[in-house]
Amino acid sequence: MEQDGIVCNCGKKGCLETIASATGIVNLAIKELANGEDIGKLKEDYYKYQIVTCKQIFDAVKKADKTAIRIIDQVTFHLGFALENLANSLNPQKIVIGGGVSNAGDTLLKPLKEQFAQFAFPRVAEGVELVIAKLGNDAGVIGGAWLVKEALMNTSEQGKFSYCLGVHLLVS
Repeated sequence: MEQDGIVCNCGKKGCLETIASATGIVNLAIKELANGEDIGKLKEDYYKYQIVTCKQIFDAVKKADKTAIRIIDQVTFHLGFALENLANSLNPQKIVIGGGVSNAGDTLLKPLKEQFAQFAFPRVAEGVELVIAKLGNDAGVIGGAWLVKEALMNTSEQGKFSYCLGVHLLVS
């Protein structure tokens, strides 16, 4: 996502995970808190405790903290853009957001839907449903196990499902 971005766990720079994961969001927050001029609860807590968590950031968004909103706007911009690229190519019926960040629920989903709609082809945006995984942080593990089971039991279904970075796409 960012050519000279943070080094990802995979060893490359600028991967979506460096922005859209809980660790990525915290890294964005630390950078924003160091450079931002807004004073708010998030900044006060950061300077008081010298730590910030992804949950604190999303909680601060709910309280209209300007810095937290700016951070989540950055995250949903990049994630919405990435999902739009996938959706415009694959035309899925549903995109399921999983992983730890999905615990933020509508605080993540509402701005993500807005960003996605801004970039996606109108017919694609209208035809896809963005939802939070009901299995939360375990969605990727459970989904991966299910995909392996299905692939072993029914080879004709291979290729119908795709998994990437806690985002599941159901392709018809």
